[in-house]
Amino acid sequence: MTSAGLSAEGWRNTSSSGLSWPDGRRAVISYWQLETGNAPFTLRCISSFDVNLQPTGDKCYQPKEAL
Repeated sequence: MTSAGLSAEGWRNTSSSGLSWPDGRRAVISYWQLETGNAPFTLRCISSFDVNLQPTGDKCYQPKEAL
């Protein structure tokens, strides 16, 4: 699952933040939510890009709760 796929399926983007490295690579961390019955379901996606802003990865997963 990717952030683009979540958007196409009607998930709502609730938050995002960008990160950059000194060598020019970048990443965007985004949180997506889907209303499912009694409680919303949340996924976190990390989309990464090379120095030329070409996509190099996009993975989504369920965030873990803090211990």
